[in-house]
Amino acid sequence: MSVDYRLLPHFAASRARLEEARSALPARWRGDERPVVQDLNERWIAVREQARTHLELVRSATSTAAPDDDR
Repeated sequence: MSVDYRLLPHFAASRARLEEARSALPARWRGDERPVVQDLNERWIAVREQARTHLELVRSATSTAAPDDDR
């Protein structure tokens, strides 16, 4: 099995963002051990990450778009 270490910074950044999202949850939610609540917490974290990724893609697309040429 071969490991592509070029992906390591991406993986580490992703893990850091997930941990940041988990720490943003209220302590009461994090401490609730009911499976349904834990599932809801993980879904909230996933949606937050998807929104962040989408926003980054939109920002990069709009910043790299060629300006209109009105010649």
